[in-house]
Amino acid sequence: MVIVAALLLATAPEPPAPRVAAESQASAMVRILPGAQIRFSEMEQSAPERFRNTHIRAADGSPEPARLVEFQ
Repeated sequence: MVIVAALLLATAPEPPAPRVAAESQASAMVRILPGAQIRFSEMEQSAPERFRNTHIRAADGSPEPARLVEFQ
């Protein structure tokens, strides 16, 4: 009897894995250094691939257009 029970347990299918969901939204911090001059118009002319149009969500959940820029 014990052998039959062990065989049944060994061949039983595994339960499905639980679904995983995000617990919080990502956030970013920006530090602006005093004295650092940023000229977006010059950056857009010299490196337009750094700019991207997208939509972000406002505090009330409505979508708003945004223009993102990557710089170092």
